[in-house]
Amino acid sequence: MTVSGIVVDPSNPNVVLTCGAATGFLSPNGGGTWFPGYAPLFGLTLAFDPLAPGVVYEGVSEGVFKSTDGGQTWGLANTGLPRNLVRALLVLPDAAGHVLAGTAEGVYRTTDAGANWAPPGTAAPAVVHALARSPASTNLWAGADDGVYRSTDGGVNWTRAGNATGPVFALLDSAVAPKVFAGNAAGLLVSTDGGTTWTAVGGGLPASDVFALAEDPDQSAIYAGGAAGVFESLDGGSTWAPAAPGLTNPYVFSLAVAPNGTLFAGARSGSVFRRVETSADRQPVERSEGRGETREVGPRP
Repeated sequence: MTVSGIVVDPSNPNVVLTCGAATGFLSPNGGGTWFPGYAPLFGLTLAFDPLAPGVVYEGVSEGVFKSTDGGQTWGLANTGLPRNLVRALLVLPDAAGHVLAGTAEGVYRTTDAGANWAPPGTAAPAVVHALARSPASTNLWAGADDGVYRSTDGGVNWTRAGNATGPVFALLDSAVAPKVFAGNAAGLLVSTDGGTTWTAVGGGLPASDVFALAEDPDQSAIYAGGAAGVFESLDGGSTWAPAAPGLTNPYVFSLAVAPNGTLFAGARSGSVFRRVETSADRQPVERSEGRGETREVGPRP
């Protein structure tokens, strides 16, 4: 029942989708209420296309599904893909129809919105868990079992990026600070030189699994989710503090930030938490996926 993926529709920020081992859920009102049955079973990741309203991709245990109506209906988009787990998806916002899929056989790519997929080129990483892009350069990143890889040609060819140790579960090339972050089983790594060298992040962040990374550039906030819950940095990743104390299920696998600053966290046992920005505080809200319940769990101090 782990919520392994959660995304906000960029063309309609009220729409939020989740995926996991159970059926996917959809919220039409920013996490206020949820409805089941809106994504295929055994989903691992989700990605909306910011250039094509209503188009969303889901990585599943047998490849990729695609929806063109905001997650209402789905069809397979697998031609050329190996039939294995797709753990990561990245839609390139500056190239229409270009999508990368992280599989157990490297990073596959499509340039026609999922109609056909091409295999990876040179030095391709194997068993890819995470994908990310730079907001300021042509760098693309892949987190794999054996570390971090970089591509500068749209995901065709890849090279090993420095000394990061794997498996790498999450990646973020930050728009808040000129840094690249990589989450692994020992916590969080950071590179300040474009992936050449990596060092461990401390500053209050526990040395435990980091499965998800997200940021809110409008608030200069970076978030890390994992075995210890959700942590937040407001100084470019130098120091960290719990983002939402009181989470009743702190084992977090996915994060998403809505345009209004609302932070969503997907956890195990089917829980989704919502922290809503208000003038006074930030309120995390829990939704139990099996029952559709929503309840407040307390503000941040």
